[in-house]
Amino acid sequence: SEGEIPHRYVRELRVGDYILFQESNRNILREIADKGLAREGKHGLRTIAGLWREALRETHMHNASGFEGLVRSLSDAGCKRLPSTIRNWLYDDNQIGPGKKRDLRYIAKATGNKLLLDRIEEVETAISTVRGAHIQASNYIRHRLLAKLPELIANRDRTGYGTQQSMQIDIEEYGRVMILQIEEIADDWEETPINSVNCLFSEED
Repeated sequence: SEGEIPHRYVRELRVGDYILFQESNRNILREIADKGLAREGKHGLRTIAGLWREALRETHMHNASGFEGLVRSLSDAGCKRLPSTIRNWLYDDNQIGPGKKRDLRYIAKATGNKLLLDRIEEVETAISTVRGAHIQASNYIRHRLLAKLPELIANRDRTGYGTQQSMQIDIEEYGRVMILQIEEIADDWEETPINSVNCLFSEED
């Protein structure tokens, strides 16, 4: 969307692209979005938006056949999503809602969760509102980055430091983000612990 910080799959990244990292473990985008929601008196909306995931997790926890049983239950309800997608629904807290509105209905049907079934339209609205708050937060960060570009260009012209340029930006009380340019991409895939994915490591790590 216009104004939103673009997201790319790893396979789409190229040498020379710039990527954004948070220097701490804090989710700055989420914090900014939540602050905006609170200003509008909607501070509890994220909890409502997450009822679908709580229903999924509860069903998964009590399913005698485990994850495979959950996938089958969703399939029987009409949801033909890949297991990898369903796993993301369970474990990726950054995913505000399922990809499509009908998936939410399938989840409600498969889990039989009364709270989700009774409030399904409210959950749909909450997901849409929280997503909108994240877009506004992305826009805020984007403008902060753009405001720093003249300084970035001036430093590059002064130092001749161009292809490996990096930039650090302090965003008020939220912390620091870093913009780094990709210098090299390995030819082969390698397995990496999930807690090391999308993380920034220093040379000492």
